[in-house]
Amino acid sequence: MEGERNRYKVWMALVALLALFGINSIRRPLMIESSSSSSSSSSCKTKERQAIHQNKEDTSDPPEVLLSVPFYVYEEWSWLNSYWIKENGNNETVEHWSTKTSDDGHPYYNKHGDDFWFLRNAMKHPMRTTDISTAKLFFVPTLLNQFDWSLRRGKRNICFNKDCCKYDLIQRTQQYLNASEAFRLYPERHVIVRSYFTPTWKNWDVRKQPSEGLVELRESYRSFFFEMVPKMQAIVFEGKDFADTATHQVPRLGRHILPTYYVGSPCLGSPSNKKTLDIAMIATMKGIYDGRKNLCRWLNGNPNVKSICGKGERCPALADAKFGFHVAGDTFGSQRLMDVLLSGTVPIFSHLDQYTIQGDWIDWDQLSYYIPLHNDTTAYSEDPVTRFSMTNNSVEKVFNERLRRVLDDEEGYRKRQKAVIDHLEFFDMRTIYPFDTYMYLFQAELYPETRHTRSRWSALIMPPPLFSNSLKQS
Repeated sequence: MEGERNRYKVWMALVALLALFGINSIRRPLMIESSSSSSSSSSCKTKERQAIHQNKEDTSDPPEVLLSVPFYVYEEWSWLNSYWIKENGNNETVEHWSTKTSDDGHPYYNKHGDDFWFLRNAMKHPMRTTDISTAKLFFVPTLLNQFDWSLRRGKRNICFNKDCCKYDLIQRTQQYLNASEAFRLYPERHVIVRSYFTPTWKNWDVRKQPSEGLVELRESYRSFFFEMVPKMQAIVFEGKDFADTATHQVPRLGRHILPTYYVGSPCLGSPSNKKTLDIAMIATMKGIYDGRKNLCRWLNGNPNVKSICGKGERCPALADAKFGFHVAGDTFGSQRLMDVLLSGTVPIFSHLDQYTIQGDWIDWDQLSYYIPLHNDTTAYSEDPVTRFSMTNNSVEKVFNERLRRVLDDEEGYRKRQKAVIDHLEFFDMRTIYPFDTYMYLFQAELYPETRHTRSRWSALIMPPPLFSNSLKQS
């Protein structure tokens, strides 16, 4: 492998030398073969390639897209055209399932559907190449979030063709990667989305009587999840590693991980120029969500604040409000942040860890405010009575004072609201820009000479922070 890498470097040096003399028509020999595998089962035969997207170089300053090196999508085994087989027989495509709307017509997307949107927009990106020999990055077109969801729920199978479902899809992916010279030589240049909130292997532990399929998964595909995936750059849930239990440890192979955005669902017609509310926070109010309950009690008890807080319809409340509170649920993250942003509303973070899990390549000071729902200067007492007293007295007092300052900051609100509007496409998974940003962050680390100093996004820190600061490295 080292010899092949050296030959490749020599060839690129020769091309650069010839370019100095104006000779640019020489063709590079095919170093990386197509990853088709003759050993794959006939039931998993893929469809014909889609129309080739021509690469177009954007010469504007700042560039329309950040990614500036060609990347390859293993289109031959893309899961983009996969579909669900349900127990009730009402089958549907993954695309239809990922782009649903609620009863009132507003989008209500699967918040863990970033794998679908990334793959869909990878196919549209102008830097995508269909010549694998020219690629500097490689996008692995699996929908692992959909796979993990089907395994966790157990009531539907994800399939590509009639007889190529669930475990066969993983095996198919494994076969293609094994056959790919690009993966063998440069696994660190491959990018995969694996951002479901619970790893597949955790489902092995919670079932007392594993089904035959789970046993097969544990034995047959361990090499994929524990050997192949850790070699790639990865986009993951809230910056968490693939395995975070002592039972299942992933080898640490030097790849980097980026925390994903949730998939947001904007209100129709947003952003609204007529804000009739000060604050909105629409969420479930489970018994464990004390922060949400405290917030709603404090807001509803404040006669100087026009707010909608609690259970109910997201829209049009989010679009009608000047501010939307981002409050923790099961974790510090929530799709609510993206719902707020895409509705043209300024988010208010309520815990510092909510910034941490977003990554530090975004200047959130341009886009948001911070008002804690807990005592962030003095540690709570271990005594539950004292802690309860602090939560309902001193913390509420501090909260109301900070909220008053935010509501009075008219100039700060105008600047942030304009920044939110300017970044709607940046956060909208339906556009190519989230995919473009993530791929560029990997590009900037692997090819530092390509790092930009400017972009069309004022809140994107340029050049991006080094991985040692903004990304976790395994």
